[in-house]
Parts: sequence; structure tokens; C-alpha cells
Amino acid sequence: MNKKDISSKILLIFFACILCLCVKAQRSKSDEFRYFNKNMEPMKTAKLSAFFTRIRKNADTSFQFATYKYNSHCLYFKTTLDAEGKIRHGLYGSFHAGGIVDSTGMFHRDKQVGTWQYYDKTGNLLREVEYLNGMALSDDDTTRSVFSDVHQPADLIGKEGSWDKFLVKNLRYPENLFESRISGTVVVRFAVAENGKTHQIGLLKSAHYDLDEESLRLVMLSGDWEPGIRNGLKVNSYLLKPIAFNFVN
Repeated sequence: MNKKDISSKILLIFFACILCLCVKAQRSKSDEFRYFNKNMEPMKTAKLSAFFTRIRKNADTSFQFATYKYNSHCLYFKTTLDAEGKIRHGLYGSFHAGGIVDSTGMFHRDKQVGTWQYYDKTGNLLREVEYLNGMALSDDDTTRSVFSDVHQPADLIGKEGSWDKFLVKNLRYPENLFESRISGTVVVRFAVAENGKTHQIGLLKSAHYDLDEESLRLVMLSGDWEPGIRNGLKVNSYLLKPIAFNFVN
């Protein structure tokens, strides 16, 4: 995949609404929602709010925060060790005004680690920077891209076209958005390990909270993948999967 032109390499998959099962948005019982006005001041209810944050408890020391513009795209998401959201620990991403990711990478106890990607407003990858214990290492030509050098990209286990068939079978159009005729395309970014397990599942392009949630659900539901191949060996690699929610007139 040409990391300098993501949009030109992604084939959008459109689904007729008659193929989509419309269901009410599923929210975890552990989800907590906090609402804010246009000045990011707390509000008691969702009515007239401009922004909201969803907090999801995964474990006693793992919490997911996702902040959205109301009825629009994500502003940022993060994983933390604490319920207050102060100690970042896990996948993080921030977004440009149009819903395209600005930067994404991993934190370990509030320090940047591993490979971080930085994008422009059109979704083109600008650079990758390697971090160790919060310190940026060289980001010159010696830094290997997680998108490059994969001779055979990872693919869903099964016959050719398995991913498309999986989406047709399992994609659920959120009922509230279907009734409101709200559509959009989400691009999910995730890693496939050498053993075929998915991890570091996040968003490259956000569209709407409920569309984002459904897209992430699909990737987590997809099961094991055939890992990417480099020089004949199975390797950890990243995939970008667009999921389009559209109507047929």
C-alpha cells in the first residue's frame, strides 16, 4: 500500500440498505456519557449539548474515552489506567476537523512508545516516528513503515472476497441513523499479528459515534485473519478497512 496516498488505494464498499440489518445502537452497560456545551463546560443532559464523551470500563485498570462532536465525528480517543482519564495507557488517536485522523499511536503509563503515525487533513501519511519511553527516536529513512514491505497483505481467512461477504452478512445499520437518513464512511485501522489475531483496533476516519461503534464491532467480530507475508515469513502488519453506510434511492 502506498502510504503517501491512502485515499487512492482504498476501495469503498457500498451496501444497499436492504442488505443491512437495522438495529438500535448497542451500548455497553458499563458505558458512561458526559455532555458538554460549545465551551466544553459540563452539562447535566444531552439536550442542547455540543460535545459528549463516552467512557467505557474494560477492566479495573483499563478505561476507554472517546470524545465526539454531537452528531458528528470523533475528536479524540484514548485508553487510560484510571477512571479520571489522566494516565494514558494504550491506543490513542486525535482527529482533524473533517474526521480524518491527525495522529495515532500507543502510550505506556502516559509516555509515547512504539511507532506513531502523523497524517495531513486529506488522510495522507506525513511521517512515522519511533518512540521509546516517551522519547522520539530518529524518523529518517531507517524507520520501517508498518504499511510497507508487506509482499502479501493480511486477509480474512476464507475464499477470495471473504471480507465483503462478512460485511454483507454482519453489518447492522444503526436504527436511529437509518430513520434519520444519516450516512457516512468509516475507515478502521488495525493490526494483524503473526498468529492472525487482531489488535490495536482504532479509527483512521470517523463519521458518527454510532457508525464508528458498528465499524469497530465488525472488526472485533471478524475473528482470525491470514497474517501478512514478508520475505516468505508471517509478520505483524496494519490494515485499513473502509466501511460505508449508504442509502439506495
